[in-house]
Amino acid sequence: MPQARRLGLVQAHDLTLADWPLRTSLDWQDSHFIPFDFGYFAFIYDSRKVTKPATSLDALINSDASIIYQDPRTSTPGQGLMHWMQVVYGDEAEQAWQRLAANTVTVTKGWSEAYGMFLQGEADYVLSYSTSPAYHQLVEETHAYQATRFDEGHTAQVEVAAVSAYSDEPNWHRRFWFFC
Repeated sequence: MPQARRLGLVQAHDLTLADWPLRTSLDWQDSHFIPFDFGYFAFIYDSRKVTKPATSLDALINSDASIIYQDPRTSTPGQGLMHWMQVVYGDEAEQAWQRLAANTVTVTKGWSEAYGMFLQGEADYVLSYSTSPAYHQLVEETHAYQATRFDEGHTAQVEVAAVSAYSDEPNWHRRFWFFC
């Protein structure tokens, strides 16, 4: 976002969260970008295999559970985990990453590869979204896959949209927000 703004790729909008059905608790104050979706990262597990799920990030990385997650250079969940680790561990984040490495099966380029490996049984936990179990419940009619609920909370991912500085129709952004 800062780079797009700095390079002049986007233009200011005139929308507020009051115009948009997202939580006002996001306290979004940006003149160029506005959120259109958000969700929380969580570690997903198969309740048929994991009977006592971790209740905190610390409990997970200090367990003997096998974990798959995504590379922060190529995946937003991976970036979210990097931020999450920094928030929870602060100056001790490097040591926490070392403990996590002991349980890491692999680090994938993206979410699809990681989640697919998890579904094939290659790890106890996979970094995903707190809403991932909803898919399995609605489409596969199974409640086996569950999201962890960590005592310290979960990091949110906010997806944003902006109006291109080169748009021939700069007011069409109102239609986008109306239909979302």
